[in-house]
Formats: sequence, C-alpha cells, structure tokens
Amino acid sequence: MSDYDSDSLLEDLDALRVEGHAHLRGGSVRASRRALASSESLGNAQYSPSSVAADDMDDFPVRLISMEALQFVGFRVEAAESIWHDWIQCPDEAKGGLYDLMWFGKQHIRETRRNAFDRAEDWASVLGAYGLKDEFITAVLNPDFEEIRLTQSCQFWAFDTIDLRFRSLGQLKRKSQYRLQQRKSKQSKMEQPLAESSSSPKKTSSTDSSFPVPLTALTSTHPAEMLGHTLLWKGLDVERVKDLLNSDGTTNDLGCMVSLPRGDFNSRTLGYYFTKEKDVAEQYAAFAKARSSSGNSITVCLVAVIVSHDFIKSIPEDRKKELWYGESDKTWSEYVWHCRLGHIIPSHLRHISAADLIEGSVAGCGQRQIEKLNSYQDISNNHLLSRGRQSGTPRGNATQWFFSNNQDFEDRLMEATNKNVFLCTAAAEK
Repeated sequence: MSDYDSDSLLEDLDALRVEGHAHLRGGSVRASRRALASSESLGNAQYSPSSVAADDMDDFPVRLISMEALQFVGFRVEAAESIWHDWIQCPDEAKGGLYDLMWFGKQHIRETRRNAFDRAEDWASVLGAYGLKDEFITAVLNPDFEEIRLTQSCQFWAFDTIDLRFRSLGQLKRKSQYRLQQRKSKQSKMEQPLAESSSSPKKTSSTDSSFPVPLTALTSTHPAEMLGHTLLWKGLDVERVKDLLNSDGTTNDLGCMVSLPRGDFNSRTLGYYFTKEKDVAEQYAAFAKARSSSGNSITVCLVAVIVSHDFIKSIPEDRKKELWYGESDKTWSEYVWHCRLGHIIPSHLRHISAADLIEGSVAGCGQRQIEKLNSYQDISNNHLLSRGRQSGTPRGNATQWFFSNNQDFEDRLMEATNKNVFLCTAAAEK
C-alpha cells in the first residue's frame, strides 16, 4: 500500500511532541509546516500554534492511507469521501503495488472522461470536474509556468501534482524518522557508561545505514562546466530522487528519473531526459514547488550530471543522433509527431529510435495540439519550448538530451557518471 513500513506520518515520539504544540483534529493534525519539515527536534516552543505565523500552519493527515491524505493532495471533501469509499470496499488482497490509494484517486479522475490540452480550453472547469480544490487549480494554472504546462495535458498535470503532493508526505515522514533516530542515538550515547565511552566509543553518524538518508546530500555549490565534459540538468522534487545516490555519493539508481512513453523522443519505451540549460531545469523545479501542497511543503532540487566526452565518443555512431527542428528538414517534426502520439515508429525513422543518445529541440506543445494538426508538416517554430526572456531579451528555445533505458547502455551510463551526479539546491528553495 505504501513504500513505508507503516502509514503513520509521524513517529510516536514526534506525534507526542506535536500534540503539545499543535491541534489534533480527528484524522488530521494542525501544525507548523516549518516544524514538520525540520530535521531538528519538534520539542520547541517556537513551533507552537501560538508562536508561529498563521500562514505557516496547515492540516496534515495523521496517516498516509486515509481520507485526510486524499484531501491533503488536493481533493475536495466530497470527492475524497467517494474515493475513500471505493478504497475501503476494495478487497485487501487487491490493494498494494499499482493499486494504491492514489491510484483510486486517479481512477476517480479518469472516470470523468474529461481533459484539456490547449490554451483556449477551460482547464479550470476540467480540474473542478475532477473534484480538486480551488488552491490545486490555481497552482496548476499558475501563469508563470504556462509554457511548461502546455507541453502536457490537464489530466497529466493533475496526476503529476497528486503524486508530487503525496511524495511530500513521504518526505515529512522520512524527516520524522530521521529526527527519531537522531534522538535515539543521542540518548544511547548519554546512557553509555563513562568507562565504556572513554575506552572505545562506538562511532555513529548520520550516514550510518540505520539512518534514513537526510537531505544533507543537497549542495548549494553547483558544479561548473569542465573541459572535456558536458554538464546536464534536471529539475524535480527531492523525494522522487531519494534513491538516486548512495551515502558515499556513488550512483545507486537512475530509474527514479525515468520518463514514461510518449515523450519527444520515446514513443513506446522509457528513457531519461536532461537539458544543458540550467534555467530550463530551474523552471521545472519551480513549477513542482509551486504545485506542492499549500505552503510549498516539498523540497525541490536540480540533478546535475557530468558526462565525459570520452564516454560520448565511445557510443557507436549509429547509436547517437542529433535531431533539431528545421523549416525545410522535417525529420525532427515527423519523429516527434509519431513519438508524442505513441505510434509505431515508421521503418525509415527506426535508426533514430535505436539510438542510445539523442540531442535535439524540445517540443513545447501537448498531444492534443499535435493531434489537431493534419500532419507533421504543420509543426512550426511556434511548437518549440521557449526559454522565455532575460532582462527583456529572448533566451531562445530549449534543448534536450535523451538517453535510452536499454539495460546494457544504462549500465554503462551509470558507470560513466558514477560520483558525477549531484543533488543541487534549486533557486525555488532560496
């Protein structure tokens, strides 16, 4: 049902401390967001309701699997009640894995059979029909991120935002676990006999395997461009990449960053997308931050990946491609058209789909916009993702790197980037 040993949001000791500094309301606890997001002890008067700003207080579900959790991610009360009813009616043996509580929430949305794609369509009405709160709708429709929003459908961003908000609860739970482990470690040290501690003390640190990995892996020092290397970026929330790195900085699992089919360069397969433009990654991170629950409770970051040119050169020439939008050469347009619509790639383009690395332009339009076109010939420069303006000057269009998830290539990519992947603080967190 969940990635966690239990579905309690707060560990027992934290819950007891919160009870003295917040209000319990049935299945919810009203507490300071800053307090629950902290890695420090909650037993501090500065986090009591009487001493924090009103806009720092929020309602959090006591349990991750609850009707209150559905409301936290953005469903209105009546929608949450309906989804919860479907959940509790489901046989226990059918719950878990794919069919978790949030799946039931998404199924509630699917059953409306409504969606929006274009700028001209009424996204607010569709999101309202999904049973989502006004604040959820406002967050998704934030005009500062319209360019990014229009690259996908209304349903896509509803699902993505629900997942994002549920992961934010996971982040709060991990911090709670970390605080509890820290307290236990401190208490254990205090209880050690003086003789034992002076002879051969046992070393304990926050990087021990028994500790949940805290957010100390984030660095505010961003890597710089290096001669003979390419620096790539991706903006997303920290909880999504919690398994990316081992405690020693080596790469553990790239799979947490994988993108689903129907991207620009992957019709029916999975893959990894990055960009050379840090400002583009910052925009995606900022959009995630803006869509997290009220008070922006999730931490976002930039993933920086340093790829050596020697590794790029080692990729066979027929397994790497450059694919750029062109007014006369329509190869990019045709390939993106087929990928975004989930088509079987035509035989004359399969040399591209066989590539392990594709560098090229980014489409700035969604599936419906492409579906409305008579053919790929109608794709124009207006369908590219713009980087916006800086000091009034256009930055140009975004670019992207796509890596396939072919197992042999992915193994090579992990080896080539080992200790060259970093979690960096995003501008949205400053």
